[in-house]
Amino acid sequence: MNTSPSPAILTVLAIPLAQLCFSPAWMYTADGIDEWIYHGYFLHLKHHIVSFGAGYYGGRLPWILPGFAAHALFGPLTANFLLRLFVYWMATLSLFFLIKRSYGPRCAVICCLLLAACADFLCAAGWDYVDGAGIAYGLLCVEELTASAVAAPSSRRAAAWHAMFAGMAFAAALHTQLFLMILAPVLAAVFLARAGKRGLIMVLPALGGFVALTGALGLIDVALRGPFLFFAPSLSYGPHVIRADPYYRSPWEWAGSAWWLVVPFAVGLASLVSLVRMAARGGPGDEPRPSRMVRMADTASLPLLLLIYCGVAAMHFHALQYPFYASYSLVFAPLAVGALIGRRLDSLSSAAFIWLASACACLAVLVGADVPSHLPRAVALAYTSVRALPNVSAPVLAAALAAAIVLGGVIRRRLVAALVVGVATGAVSIHLGGLRLREDVGGAASRAIYLDIDRISRGLGRLSREGTLWFWYADNPGNTHYDSIGSSYLRSTSQLGNHLPDTANLRFDVMRAGDYVALMDDRQSVVEQAIARLREHGIALSHVAHLRSGVRPGGFGVELLRVN
Repeated sequence: MNTSPSPAILTVLAIPLAQLCFSPAWMYTADGIDEWIYHGYFLHLKHHIVSFGAGYYGGRLPWILPGFAAHALFGPLTANFLLRLFVYWMATLSLFFLIKRSYGPRCAVICCLLLAACADFLCAAGWDYVDGAGIAYGLLCVEELTASAVAAPSSRRAAAWHAMFAGMAFAAALHTQLFLMILAPVLAAVFLARAGKRGLIMVLPALGGFVALTGALGLIDVALRGPFLFFAPSLSYGPHVIRADPYYRSPWEWAGSAWWLVVPFAVGLASLVSLVRMAARGGPGDEPRPSRMVRMADTASLPLLLLIYCGVAAMHFHALQYPFYASYSLVFAPLAVGALIGRRLDSLSSAAFIWLASACACLAVLVGADVPSHLPRAVALAYTSVRALPNVSAPVLAAALAAAIVLGGVIRRRLVAALVVGVATGAVSIHLGGLRLREDVGGAASRAIYLDIDRISRGLGRLSREGTLWFWYADNPGNTHYDSIGSSYLRSTSQLGNHLPDTANLRFDVMRAGDYVALMDDRQSVVEQAIARLREHGIALSHVAHLRSGVRPGGFGVELLRVN
């Protein structure tokens, strides 16, 4: 395998294509709430910006605008495929050039393949929630910052351009998810370790890039009839949630099954051990001092970020409790991995590296391509049974992986060290893929759920002519599919009631002539009772359309009515 940039980049680009062409379940947004809110903005951008302008969701334009463009130009499946590639390729290409610049092309290829085999990353990249885009923009920011630091000694103009692009990438990350402000201290440490004091002059072009992209997004929002300060709701909502988080639970309640923390904490623990060893060795040895400082900063980047996470969690915010917040650790986890393995890869022979890269590529396909669904039933059952091992808690699994990485770092024989780390990494990656990538649902069923919600949401938008649309259905655990449909129109804002057909708590006061009401239930008799009770309260209704759900067995679907 030639490790020159072109074949290496082709490898990085080909792996996600191979995974996505198998149509795995993880690439389709599953039933839920928040993730479908953004899909609703993709489909009904102008309507949602005007109707739901007070909500912070619509301010996340760096993710909403690519989603809107994809769905405006292509059908739902093609648009979904392109959005996955948009996130995937931005993240992996940014990571490739970031690692290549500091640790060489070999390390860059391996780090990208390991990211492609990471279930946490695939989950983030594979749905319409914002964390995949946040990771991608974050990695792009780190890459451009390091490019600016490297260019600074030879060309201030090139360094300034890279710094400006880094500022734009950070603006995109921050406007995608305000929580990504936690990256700022780590970004500064990684950049200053490379650039030193001269890096301080890059603050102005970075700030200019941040302001430029923010202003451009503001103008776009104004053109969509939204406010110029599109990010204001996020600024007011974020601190309020951190101060009084209604979702926070004690770690003792959820840590045992926090599979999304296995990889970041394993790499973080191994990085801490590596930092202690580097500090114990004292002087720079055979490594130039700037290079050693860079490697120490990169190794420390993930532990520092996890420390910030723990600090936020100590404030009783659910930063580590849910994967869609904890996943942002993947911005620095690959950089820490690069610092851990980079020097060792250089000593491998070409043949050994070919075998290692091939094994990592196979691992990425095994994890991300929903392999069991393409195997004979008996083989698939055997594979899934083996993959389910070991049956241990998430903290134990993280500690075991960290121990394997540390052990690989102290074993002098490169081949033995590679086998120890490779077997542990492969086993844990495959195990986590089985736990997190919804393979029990299957790609075909996940695609059908995704297309059904997309079709009904598009139909409701077309039939209601982008007018005021209200939802009424029973809000219970069995109605998650209807939750998804309602969430594409911001369920919390557009819900008339949640006890169909009971009208005790129905919001009669908000319905006006010309509004539309979508009744959703699996039983036609319940829908008919609801219509009768609305009419008993003097609300005149006319039938508009019936949208049958294709994935609710025997389900009645959605009845769309117009208030006269």
